[in-house]
This record gives sequence, C-alpha cells and structure tokens, in this order.
Amino acid sequence: MGYLGLLIIFFLAFKPAKVVIDPKLQKYVTSFEKYAKKYGKETKIDYSVTFKDLLGVRAGVCYYSTIYGGQEVFVDFGTFILVPEHLRISLIFHELAHCSFGREHNIRTYRGKPLNWMYPQLFFYDIKLIEDYIEALITDKDENLIKKLERK
Repeated sequence: MGYLGLLIIFFLAFKPAKVVIDPKLQKYVTSFEKYAKKYGKETKIDYSVTFKDLLGVRAGVCYYSTIYGGQEVFVDFGTFILVPEHLRISLIFHELAHCSFGREHNIRTYRGKPLNWMYPQLFFYDIKLIEDYIEALITDKDENLIKKLERK
C-alpha cells in the first residue's frame, strides 16, 4: 500500500466525530448564538459541546484538535451541577467564546472586579449586570460595564 493509501486509512480512522450538543447544554448554545448575532458577531456552533469529567481541575475547556483543526467544548459536570445558573451561563459562554471567537483569557479588573467572563476562573458577579458581561464578552469591549460598575 502506498503513501496515499496509508493517508486515506489514517484520515478515515481518525475522522472527527459528528457534532453533538448535550441536551442540558443546548439552551446555553442557542442563547450564545443569539447574543453573538445581537452584538454583530454572527456565529454557528458547529462543534460538539458536551460534559466530561475534568476532575475538578477545570470547570470547562475548549479543546482544539491538532489533527483536524476542529474544536469542541467540554464542561465539567460536577462543576455544572454545583454552581448557580448565572455562573453556568458565564462558564459555558466563556468556553464558547474561546472556540468561536478565539478569545484568550482577560485578567483586567476594575475595583477588584473582573471586567470580562474571559477571566481565567469563575467569579461571582452582580446578576443585574449579566447583559453587560455578555456584551463585554462578545464584543471584547468593557466600557459599558465599567460605567455600570462606577455607579455601584
């Protein structure tokens, strides 16, 4: 068998899995796509978003395949069931922003409060500011959030 034959077998054996979005995570994926569109970043989640035991080391991860260049999001189920809803949203949106927009972690803070859900760890935030955090995450601009934090 020649080089081409081996290459074909390799890619057939290691072809990427079909896109799977866990039903418990679907509402977050749909919401992320709607907010992305609202803020001018039309996106379609065309990669898997599922639960995986991340051993409590990470709450979630955007995994990039070195073979296919594709990606998938894994959410630690233990973390997911332990945190309140608003932190579930920030966790999943954080990982989707890594995969969809190539966002890196953002450690900027204002008066000790993270300015973006791309902060490298989960953090509690004022639920009244959820829309502002979503805007900052998707647009990668935090001016509106800073204005709101200044009023507090």
